[in-house]
Amino acid sequence: MKLARRIFTLFCVILLVSGIWGAVWARKNGFSKSWRLRIEQEVAKRGYYVELGKLTLGPLRGLVAEDVRFFQTNKKNEEIAFVDDVYLDIDFSNVLNNKQLSIRTLDIQDAKVSLPLDPGNPESKVKLRMTNLSGRVVVTESQIEVVRAFAEIEGIEISMVGSLFRPENEPGLVPTKKKSAEQQRVELQKIADRRQQIRGLLRELKRVEFLTNEVPRLDVKFRSDLLDINQMRATARFTARDFRLGNYTVKALDVNIEYDGERDRAVLKELRLQDTKGDLVLNGEWKQETNQVTFGLNSTADFKALSSQFYTGSELDEVVFFSPPMIQAEGTLLLDELQRIDRPEYWFPAEMTGKFRCDRFVSKGGKVFDSFEFDFSASANRFYIRNARLAHKSGIAQANVMFYTNGGERAFRYQSQIKMDPRTFTPFVVDEKARDFLNSWSFDKNSTVYIVAVGEGPTLDSKTWITKGVVDLRNFSLKGISFDELEASYELDGYLQTYRDIRLVRPEAALGAKEIVHDAQKKSWNVPQILSQLRVYQSESLEVIPPPAAGDDVVIEPSVPMKSPAPVESKEEEEE
Repeated sequence: MKLARRIFTLFCVILLVSGIWGAVWARKNGFSKSWRLRIEQEVAKRGYYVELGKLTLGPLRGLVAEDVRFFQTNKKNEEIAFVDDVYLDIDFSNVLNNKQLSIRTLDIQDAKVSLPLDPGNPESKVKLRMTNLSGRVVVTESQIEVVRAFAEIEGIEISMVGSLFRPENEPGLVPTKKKSAEQQRVELQKIADRRQQIRGLLRELKRVEFLTNEVPRLDVKFRSDLLDINQMRATARFTARDFRLGNYTVKALDVNIEYDGERDRAVLKELRLQDTKGDLVLNGEWKQETNQVTFGLNSTADFKALSSQFYTGSELDEVVFFSPPMIQAEGTLLLDELQRIDRPEYWFPAEMTGKFRCDRFVSKGGKVFDSFEFDFSASANRFYIRNARLAHKSGIAQANVMFYTNGGERAFRYQSQIKMDPRTFTPFVVDEKARDFLNSWSFDKNSTVYIVAVGEGPTLDSKTWITKGVVDLRNFSLKGISFDELEASYELDGYLQTYRDIRLVRPEAALGAKEIVHDAQKKSWNVPQILSQLRVYQSESLEVIPPPAAGDDVVIEPSVPMKSPAPVESKEEEEE
């Protein structure tokens, strides 16, 4: 009995050592090439073409296929994926009788996957790389079932669940119908465009700096027919916390998307972004038939920092908002127009309307404004700003502006009304002489300002505009000289400035003129007639009026007091 136990114990030890040695040998040297070919042939029978670099025996999970390459067709000239380790669940019940293998499932644990973004170019190094890939895939002749799959791409954790169905006896992993040369060209162009978009997305992801250990997550559920992958139905949700893109910091981002391939549309159910100042909520819908995106936007986010990610201009560099602006917009984005290479200079690839409002802010030159608001709309080559209102401690300014590139001599039109200190705009004036002119005026709390302007022109250059308006100023100083009133109507045509019905009042005198013409380019004044009324004070001194330029006629007679000009309604002209 003791001898039998010793023999049994020795047999178990030998069996264990043999098993360990066999496992180590299989893991180190792998199975023969015939085993690898047999598995590749078994997979090919189901229409999937792979190439195994090595087949070994894992200590716990069984057969392990290493360096597995997946190909588009049986020619194996277009690699579509590379996985470093795949665990194979194989049915060996018929391997001795008819030498058949049956692969039931594929298990992947902490593998690395590389997906070429240009599979037609073997030399291309542009790849979509996944790390920490784990999951289980059930493969049958008619279906690929992704029971669960997890991976990491550029620091983002991805979870996938779904099914891919395929007809039996299809010749390729991604079957294709017979198509005309033109259909193939269009489809290849779409594929190239999508790959380019993926490349751009990967470049943007590399710019992201995550500020927390909480990993961003993308959850995807899908269902599709491999015969036509464009018929896929899928939902995706992306969440991320505390990350920075350039100088813009995001506290939270939550995106929900649905894609319906059967109806050729994608729906952005909601994009909610929270930054250090406020929130942005965006929703939209894309339709393939029109290649347009309808959207709605509401934002109280950090407008300046967020806009810097899309716009590189310096106009906002000197603007500081005390509270985030409120922006509302809705409309349609025209993707075909957005991709046009020959798009004109002033061409907006969308049709949209919206509102903008902000409270107290500091602008160029340290000027502090109380508020700014306007309505806006844009469509191709038409741009409108309506009901613009700028508030300052010295008063308000209002305006309506329109620009229509096909409007000819009336392409640009505006209406404005100013009831604030004009020197407020000095930092925004480029011309040095114009700045000096504005700075020569002085206003205080007893001053009143009323300036109305209506103008139009063929371009955005102010020198091409023709402007008409009225001026009514009270209790102000010009180059240190105090005045009670200034009333006039004016017309500006390029460098030519015409002032009519002028009335200038000081405590001791009133000066008037029917018309004065100033040519800013020639630096000349034409004063055909001056009307003056002098007042004698206790000193019995008279105000002396300097004579005009030589050759001008001067008529001195009592003037008739002029009425203040009636306000001009700031109402936008309607298009014919």
